[in-house]
Amino acid sequence: MDEVHETSQPSQVSGARNFDIQPIVKMPEQLDKRLRSLEDQVRLQAESLNWIVNAMIESNLYTRCLAPAGLRSELKKEKLQKEQDSMYVQSMISQQTETQTKSRSVNYVGTGIKKFPVPEDMASWDITWPEYKPVYYEAPEVKANPSWADHVNLLELSPKKRLNKIKFNAYDESCKYNRTSYLGEYQIIDGIPRNPMGRTGMIGRGLLGRWGPNQAGDPIVTR
Repeated sequence: MDEVHETSQPSQVSGARNFDIQPIVKMPEQLDKRLRSLEDQVRLQAESLNWIVNAMIESNLYTRCLAPAGLRSELKKEKLQKEQDSMYVQSMISQQTETQTKSRSVNYVGTGIKKFPVPEDMASWDITWPEYKPVYYEAPEVKANPSWADHVNLLELSPKKRLNKIKFNAYDESCKYNRTSYLGEYQIIDGIPRNPMGRTGMIGRGLLGRWGPNQAGDPIVTR
């Protein structure tokens, strides 16, 4: 094998002394790099743990000690990633707000349904609005219980029977569907998920198949 080399060669000269040849096994380069990387990680973890312990002892869980360089770098990366994630979410919320303005239009897109008018200053759920009477609508194709829709109409059940009927704000194992929202956790009122962006003037699934978030992806083919 390529990794085995002899330290010396026996002399071909008559009468020369023969040496016992002991092979040296050379570690594969990839494995050697991996072990060195693991050693560096262990060293960094040891330094980090030592810093944490000393900090806790010296200042009662608060410290101004300088963290090891490797740990500072990792913490900086983690902080930067969190800031980027936060900016992304804020951007998506901003886009969603624009979309939500369209969803409050009186005409329900693709149908002749007229929704309850919702002015912008009354869209928030934080505002009490006793006169709010959303229009109920579920498309016939949704009521036909296709494979892409929930086979239960929560509005036809009593609030007590709705509870735990569908697993919201989590991955629903019963139908292998993700009911989480990138906007975060949404409210469940009397067993019905509430639109986190506010009132829309309509209640029910409309043209959508799922209760709660409806995940979708649109493929784009270019040449």
